[in-house]
Amino acid sequence: MVLRPAIQDPASTQRPMNLKAFSQALEREAHNLTQRPELLWQQIYNHLQWEDERTLDILEPEYSRRSEFGAAPWLRITSRPRESDALQRVFSAHTDMVFACDISPDSTTVVSGDTLGILKLWKFATGEETLSIQAHSEQVTTCTFSPDGSSLVSGSTDKTLCLWQTASGEKLRTLSGHDGPVTACAFFPDGRRLASASWDCSLKVWDLARGGVLNTLEGHLGFVSCCAISPDGATLVSGSWDGTLRCWEVETGRELRCLQGHNDRVLDCTFSPDGRWILSASMDGTLRIWEAVSGRELHRLRGHAGEVYGCAFSPDGVLIVSAGGDQTLRLWESATGRQRQMLEGHTRDGSQCKFAADGNWIVSASTDHTLRVWRVDPDQTSTKQDGHAGRVNACAYTQDGSVYVSGGDDVTIRVGNAANGEIAEVLRGHTAKVWDCVITAGGHQVVSASADRTLRVWDPRSGDSRSGKVQHILKGHSHEVLACALSPDEAWLVSGSADRTLRLWDLSTGKNKQVFTGHQGEVTACAFSPDGARVLSASGDQTLRLWDLATGECLRRFLGHTDFVYDCVFSPDGTYIVSSSADKNLKIWDTATGQVRCTLQGHRDEVWSCTVSFDGRYIYSASWDTSLRVWSAATGSELAVLLLPGMLQCLAVHPGGKHLLCGDTGGGLHRIELVGFESGPPIVTAVERDGALTLRCPACRQLHQLETAWLGQEIICPTRNCGTGVRINPFVAGSIGGRAGWL
Repeated sequence: MVLRPAIQDPASTQRPMNLKAFSQALEREAHNLTQRPELLWQQIYNHLQWEDERTLDILEPEYSRRSEFGAAPWLRITSRPRESDALQRVFSAHTDMVFACDISPDSTTVVSGDTLGILKLWKFATGEETLSIQAHSEQVTTCTFSPDGSSLVSGSTDKTLCLWQTASGEKLRTLSGHDGPVTACAFFPDGRRLASASWDCSLKVWDLARGGVLNTLEGHLGFVSCCAISPDGATLVSGSWDGTLRCWEVETGRELRCLQGHNDRVLDCTFSPDGRWILSASMDGTLRIWEAVSGRELHRLRGHAGEVYGCAFSPDGVLIVSAGGDQTLRLWESATGRQRQMLEGHTRDGSQCKFAADGNWIVSASTDHTLRVWRVDPDQTSTKQDGHAGRVNACAYTQDGSVYVSGGDDVTIRVGNAANGEIAEVLRGHTAKVWDCVITAGGHQVVSASADRTLRVWDPRSGDSRSGKVQHILKGHSHEVLACALSPDEAWLVSGSADRTLRLWDLSTGKNKQVFTGHQGEVTACAFSPDGARVLSASGDQTLRLWDLATGECLRRFLGHTDFVYDCVFSPDGTYIVSSSADKNLKIWDTATGQVRCTLQGHRDEVWSCTVSFDGRYIYSASWDTSLRVWSAATGSELAVLLLPGMLQCLAVHPGGKHLLCGDTGGGLHRIELVGFESGPPIVTAVERDGALTLRCPACRQLHQLETAWLGQEIICPTRNCGTGVRINPFVAGSIGGRAGWL
């Protein structure tokens, strides 16, 4: 890849690029570019395009060159990323959830541990991974550096703690004695003793030189989840699932006091640097500051929309940082309990957070498989961006591409303007997460599938301006409804459920017409064939099935995936099928024979969503490896990759063929422009209505009557000033059991 001289040498222009912004973009993308250096232009441009006009002017020549006809295709983000400016770096070598992290006392090294039992060491300044150790046979729940940084300790659900030499990664000692998973540990200021907490409802104090237990502290009535040592080493504080914190005299093991006030499990606790205060984090969504000597509650900190998993004081005690189940970190004033800032960037629960020794940086760990480094700016304030508060599970466009719909874990469906992303309606009514949603061609109906075991049919244009009007509530499934799809003529709806069945519904009446049984696992996705006569389903039983809509008979099973199949889709002409799976692969299947045409390999994590372009040339996929990929349907080759900030959950292609919409596990909804991709005429299916063949142009949306002779032909839309070329399928879609079928 060649960059323009103006980018390579800022001094060569009279209006040099904002080097600070360029440096920050490189730092944020370093974890991606070490794996895919050829994506430098795309990844950096997608950051810098939101900077000032001076930067955009310098980028413009290179952008124009890369957007010319014949240039290599690439992917441009057209929606502002949902990340705080404070985010500096991302550490991404873990392949599973990260529950523990710490920063060395000299702020040169970061340690982290994941659910696979792996402990990693990183250079704080660059994010370079320096060491990876299979530290435990089970999940690493805690890790911390000694006061001088020469050693560190890790704890695990395998009931042990291990002492390691920081420089070499050599194991110095294994501490065994707990009868349950170890949940937390803390060094004493002398570095010679260690405290640990466990699900065996006890705490232990260890002599690290001998590896023996000096004392066992018991008194909690539930699992002990956290512990901390006072700066003078005289007092130990612990938090428990019993909702209390307890203070212990280290020398005698005597319980000094019990701190009560939380309404749910206490998940983390720590002392202030001067030892005057105790800070706690809880499942009840609050943090609390307590007076250490008396146990009196001083402040109650509210702001997280969910559990608070981690907390820490800044080295000077002025600030507090917390990590929550709402995917955010929050900065608070310790003296007043007032929230100062919210940090967005993680795309799943934040599990731990720590300040660097100088107080200018924060490191956080998350179940999104990453650690992130944040710059502390106490004077900066922020507000949460509009959008889903949690994972986005589904998204779709209307036929003309002017409106989008999305559904998420926050129990809402959002209807918005596809051009600018502005939300027009928020549909509320479900009582559990929304797993899927679709919208009719004209946007007059939205259908949603929910974990509350129902589907809802909405008219988003009527009723309360923020809730829409529910036309039907469809009940029948005995477990979560995971998927839904509309027939080509929009007369029918099919749904898939964790109860292992599919159900066919009359959209106009909400009546259940058919039940399809046969899958041995939950039904995760479903799709109508272009002629409307068949339904395709994907399942946790690692198979896809093709069903006859009129009879309910299973026509074919598709075998080949080795894990959950999450998504499936027909090509526009119905000749092939695409599926995506937890086995990290996509497969292209021949519809007629059920044989695999091609396996698409490249993703490094579960592939949750896939779709096909409207001309059938391209396949798009979205994965938890944070990548959006474009593939050739003809050859199976990878054509483009975009690495996004979050783990991708859902995907939709714009009817115009030039844009994509994808949602991630952190509530982000990304609009993507497909730059440099050649496209052919969209493939459309005629619909039989009242004995006549009709076709709606995907561009102007005008309805036209067709002659039978036009089937299988390419035509120009007859609407004045439209001129869109379309390719008509050789079959029609119509009523079930009627004329629908392959002609």
